[in-house]
Amino acid sequence: MKYYPSAKSTIPGLIIWGALLVPYGLALYEMFRASVTSELLIRIGILSLVILLFGTIWHGTGYYISDRHLIVKVGPFTHSHIDISKVSEIYKTNSWISSPATSFRRLGIKSGDKLLVLVSPKDQESFIESLKKINPSIKLDIE
Repeated sequence: MKYYPSAKSTIPGLIIWGALLVPYGLALYEMFRASVTSELLIRIGILSLVILLFGTIWHGTGYYISDRHLIVKVGPFTHSHIDISKVSEIYKTNSWISSPATSFRRLGIKSGDKLLVLVSPKDQESFIESLKKINPSIKLDIE
């Protein structure tokens, strides 16, 4: 099984990490500036868990290609299990649609007219090559 990590874009990274780290930093500042309360400790604990979850998602999003399947992982979760023989088209897109991709430089994967998933492998050429080896009839629109 071959693994392709997701590429990472600056803008989604700034949005996600900024939205998480700013409140965390403010809570820590409040903790050191004022007295520590149980409410503040609970808030810091919850924010820590959310940051840990998003960290595993940010760094653990990737794509596995086996001899027949594309397995899309989002951190510790399996997002999709796609039969590569049913893939009809791969195309480049910069879509902002929510997807298991940490970059806006994405590939859309379709079966017929149905979009299966948007992915952002770091090495798009090798990723496409691996899929085409299994299913040579995949149409490419990647220019």
